[in-house]
Amino acid sequence: MGVAMCVTVKSIMREWLLRNGYDGLVNGDAECGCRVIDGLDPSPRFMECIMLGDTGQCEPAYQREPTEVECADGYMWIMTTTKPGEGGDNGAE
Repeated sequence: MGVAMCVTVKSIMREWLLRNGYDGLVNGDAECGCRVIDGLDPSPRFMECIMLGDTGQCEPAYQREPTEVECADGYMWIMTTTKPGEGGDNGAE
């Protein structure tokens, strides 16, 4: 018999997002976004707001590079529901 794994909502969400080509979650209304992976490891902040009690209106999202203005404001990445190459943006930092 194999080793039992702890299955959580967070682990199910992480697996689904990665399997379907997403980079994380975004809530444009709250200007909130989180990444599934941070560097080479699972992000410790993934789903942090939901885990802290926010019911969340998050949507699957893709990561994009910030604009010059966003960089100047200190953002290193932006999450958006727009797939790269499809134009438009309704993301959050």
